[in-house]
Amino acid sequence: MAPLKVLVIGAGVGGIGVAFWLGKAGHDVTVIERAPKLRSDGQQIDLRGQGLTVTRRMGLIDAVRSKRVDEQGVMFVDSKGTNKAFFAINDTGEGAQGFTSEYEIMRGDLIRVLYDASLKSGNAKYVFGTTATSFSQNDSDAKSDDGGKVRVTFSDGREEEYDLVVGADGQGSRTRRQLLGLTQGQRDPTLKFLGVYAGFYSLPHEGTRPNVATAYHAPGGRLTLTRVDNPKTFQVYHMIRGDHPLGRDFGIALAKRDVVAQKQILAEAFQDAGWESKQLVHGLLHDKQADDFYATDVASVVSPLWSKGRIVLLGDAGYSSATFSGFGTSMALIGAYVLAGEIVKNTTFDKDQPRKSLADGKVHVLKALRGYDDVLRPFASKLQDAVPSWIWSFAIPHSAWGVWLLRFICTVVTLFRIDKLAQRFGSDDKEDWTVPDYPEVDALVKSS
Repeated sequence: MAPLKVLVIGAGVGGIGVAFWLGKAGHDVTVIERAPKLRSDGQQIDLRGQGLTVTRRMGLIDAVRSKRVDEQGVMFVDSKGTNKAFFAINDTGEGAQGFTSEYEIMRGDLIRVLYDASLKSGNAKYVFGTTATSFSQNDSDAKSDDGGKVRVTFSDGREEEYDLVVGADGQGSRTRRQLLGLTQGQRDPTLKFLGVYAGFYSLPHEGTRPNVATAYHAPGGRLTLTRVDNPKTFQVYHMIRGDHPLGRDFGIALAKRDVVAQKQILAEAFQDAGWESKQLVHGLLHDKQADDFYATDVASVVSPLWSKGRIVLLGDAGYSSATFSGFGTSMALIGAYVLAGEIVKNTTFDKDQPRKSLADGKVHVLKALRGYDDVLRPFASKLQDAVPSWIWSFAIPHSAWGVWLLRFICTVVTLFRIDKLAQRFGSDDKEDWTVPDYPEVDALVKSS
């Protein structure tokens, strides 16, 4: 049998992760990315729990460790910059992680580590500046493992057929919209807005900032977070609740993809917030370094449908827990591993034919996609249920009283070292879920 011809849409963590595994298995993988080149930008992310388990199985834990950001914890400050509470990193290698993970890494650095590793098999290739505009598959092909194909039309007008299409195109996935049959402008019912907007950008500094994340809450449902990842620049996050007087305007600017308006609205919202806000928003509007600005709505994706025929969703495209959930990157890697594992698990081989790779057999694609759903959905659902809808009202208080109460609770927790006890006796694995074993997949790394 010929290897699967696989199209992966999106060169993010999940997309490159599945290209890594399927390429090693011997399948023919093409990853398309709408950006003109590999995206080396993005803010700080982390790996936790089961995500680290998968990273180790990929043989990449040392490469990731070498790129770690030296962030020693999170400091909560008041309007004068006074430290009200500090949550230190748990770098013991044991127990649960805190706000700052032991494996903090810049998104661009992780993408590069995964990308370089995925190319080593020789079976994964990347096409940039391209996206898929439509898919079609016959009803019979969508229900049969015998020779079914997906016809894909690309943004450059080309058409091509694939045995499997993986939509790894993020929270705003166009693949998901097409899978659900949504028309242009039709609301996506799987996308759950959680009442918070966020903007991210970088600014220069002269090496005088401490290597900690600094969080500042201001009344009115506003939160600013700064993080230092290198000696020359630092990251700025602004979060604003949707019920802020400018929240609706920001949501409209976001929907219109009007970056200039997004910046102006955030600057107006945070101008009088206190602490370093005036300097930060001045940099947002006038510093060249802030050209990396981007914004998002904080949302989760809860889709009843992860696959249809030979088209399947991966990572945030199918099961996003929410921006800032702390597990999105790990979940993308876990999803890629489980999807590849189920494809290998559901491959049968002709005993009379020599076997050179795991791609030499017949892949029961539809059965593999059902297995992917059966294995991963319970875990994804638990993660989504674990984040209560009211959490953002507590994490980003609207009233001055709410801000005071949040700081007071943080102070008490650190004063009595409650966070340390939770780390010591807790686990970084989420929901007591164990990453399944796929021995033949793991052997691909051990033998390389």
